[in-house]
Amino acid sequence: MTQAVAAALAGQARVVIAADAAALVDLRHTISDSRADGGLSLLIIAETVPTLDRALLIAGIGPIAIDAAPAMRVAALDLADGVCADDVLAAARFLAAATSSTGQVLRIGARD
Repeated sequence: MTQAVAAALAGQARVVIAADAAALVDLRHTISDSRADGGLSLLIIAETVPTLDRALLIAGIGPIAIDAAPAMRVAALDLADGVCADDVLAAARFLAAATSSTGQVLRIGARD
């Protein structure tokens, strides 16, 4: 699912898929490599990420967004177990289109 989101946003956002807290380093590299291009760097926090790593990833988005501004926008999707792929894609497209926002973390839960 996360790979499908990355493919759907090709050209609109640089996507980093997090398996653990080390993804913050990957996100920083993505921002450094893309700063001249501007746009959005999107961190997708997979539902399998351990709780402590998830908390570290979420806490890191704000400071990284401040550091990257105004050249780049940074946002994250925090996926819950059982999340619908369509909801993830819709949220990712929303963040890509929301050109005046940075530092946002959207939690995407399962449908009831």
